[in-house]
Parts: sequence; structure tokens; C-alpha cells
Amino acid sequence: MNEENMSNALDAIHDEAMKLLEHGVPDQASRGLELIISIARYKCDVRSEQERGTEH
Repeated sequence: MNEENMSNALDAIHDEAMKLLEHGVPDQASRGLELIISIARYKCDVRSEQERGTEH
């Protein structure tokens, strides 16, 4: 997959996650969707090492 296609895919994921948030989801699902939105928006993993489970 080339860079443009990957960027477009992340934009689509962002948009779909935003739509889901508008429907009022439970708190845990909301936090997960907000993380997905951030990852898709910034196009990189924004989680801490602890959140990723890779803390040394």
C-alpha cells in the first residue's frame, strides 16, 4: 500500500470513529474510539510505552 492510500485509509478510520462517538457509546468504548481517532489523525502511535505494554 502506498503512502497516499495509507493516509486515505487512516482518514476514513478517523471519520468512522468520529461518527460512532456521536451516537453516545459507553465510557470504555468512548476512550477506545478517542485513541483510534488520535492515532488516525496523527498517523502514528500516540500511546505511551505503558499503554502499549512495552514498558521496560
